[in-house]
Amino acid sequence: MTSIIQNDTIPVEAILRQETGRFDQRFGVGPARWDCWDLLWLHEGELQLIFVKDGTRLNLRAPSGILIPPDTEFSGSTAKGVASASVIHFDSPATSGEVLLVPENDRLHVQHLIQLSLDFARRGETLDRRRRLLDVILECFAQPRLESRQSKTRLDRAWREAEDRLGQVRSLADVAAFYGQAESTLRAAHRKQYGASAGRHLQQMRLSAAERYLATTGFGLEEIANLVGYGHAETLSAVFKRSRGRTPGKFRRWCKQFA
Repeated sequence: MTSIIQNDTIPVEAILRQETGRFDQRFGVGPARWDCWDLLWLHEGELQLIFVKDGTRLNLRAPSGILIPPDTEFSGSTAKGVASASVIHFDSPATSGEVLLVPENDRLHVQHLIQLSLDFARRGETLDRRRRLLDVILECFAQPRLESRQSKTRLDRAWREAEDRLGQVRSLADVAAFYGQAESTLRAAHRKQYGASAGRHLQQMRLSAAERYLATTGFGLEEIANLVGYGHAETLSAVFKRSRGRTPGKFRRWCKQFA
């Protein structure tokens, strides 16, 4: 892909199109190539995008989005089931650049801004106000960090496998099995590499996944608890409230306030 243009150099001249849609195994993404900037935001589900020029493949899991420069040919499909997304097409003096993503820690916040932007469009807010909100959204995008699986440490790969199979991970002993060492060795290696507790890391991994499910799906609390490895809704609810300061139900209502 082409060289990066910093996100603060992508001013919005005009919003051309903004709408929502759903993709499934029959109806995929594209193939498409737009002569304008395309902000594709995934609200629910998973998408795999393929960029024709260099064959790059990118997996998106809601909530997540990508900013695609003009004249970039791409296509995609759902990873499984149905995915819901929204698009914002806009003109900018910047006519080329690199694809940009939102850092993982900021994705829920950006989803709220995207939902507010959709609400502005439905309510018929002025184009100037919608453009200013889009400027704020674009400031959240940055160049993706492309790290190969080979460049990660053995511990990183164990945590990645744990994240991919989170519903099956009941304790640090399961993560240690992916690491190929005893649990005590995993704990020591994690503290040496990250300067923090491995148990705390696993808890935050579970809670972050729960937040994604609460914000982007209609799954019940029992189902989410199973998906993130807590097993019981009561356990998830207690840990979530203690860590996040609100119940899962209140968090979901807060996430939906802009929907």
